[in-house]
Amino acid sequence: MQINEICSLIKPILSKSIGKGDSYLFPTLLISISKIQFGSSAKKSEEAAMNFFRKNGFYADRTTMSPEKGYPALFHELINPPDWVPSLDVSEIEKDLSQERIIELACLIEYVKNLGIENVKNKIRNSDSSAPDLANFMTKHDFYNLYDAIFFYSGSDEEDTFHDLLPVPGTPDLFIFDAKESLWFFAEVKGPNDSLKESQKRWLKNNWEKIRGNYILIEIDVI
Repeated sequence: MQINEICSLIKPILSKSIGKGDSYLFPTLLISISKIQFGSSAKKSEEAAMNFFRKNGFYADRTTMSPEKGYPALFHELINPPDWVPSLDVSEIEKDLSQERIIELACLIEYVKNLGIENVKNKIRNSDSSAPDLANFMTKHDFYNLYDAIFFYSGSDEEDTFHDLLPVPGTPDLFIFDAKESLWFFAEVKGPNDSLKESQKRWLKNNWEKIRGNYILIEIDVI
């Protein structure tokens, strides 16, 4: 099955997802897989679903109880650039920079000057990160909504730090997207006779509007 065929199936049914109060209607995708492919991992259902989408050309990754791994790392990277990259404003392009601002931007300016703008672009395109692909079609508003839906702050200071951010209980198993089709969604993976846990229902209720109903249930059928 081609990636565009899968997208053409998922997009229309996602648009019909509805949620209000404690009631939600979202699509269920059934994935049939052989016992040999299914394997013996404790997370085998999630792995089977993730591998299905990856093999068909999608970005797909699992959630983890860490901002350093899985798809939480992707969103953390999008919202939190490296320390040496200062905050930039598009309006600054249209005016002369003050000496103080030039000093603030010195590391970035020097990096781009030494490497060359085309090399910087190529470095981004060829990096292992999927962040640039997602950033090409997702709005800044969506970024912040999804970041807020995924993480909670576990530290004591007012300012978030990398290691004090943890995924919210009930955060879906998978985040899946395809940049060319401008499609993204979360997926909860269930095996036979399994259903949503209370923490997962709470996450949906609290974040349905933030994720714009882009949520599916995946059932794994082992044959």
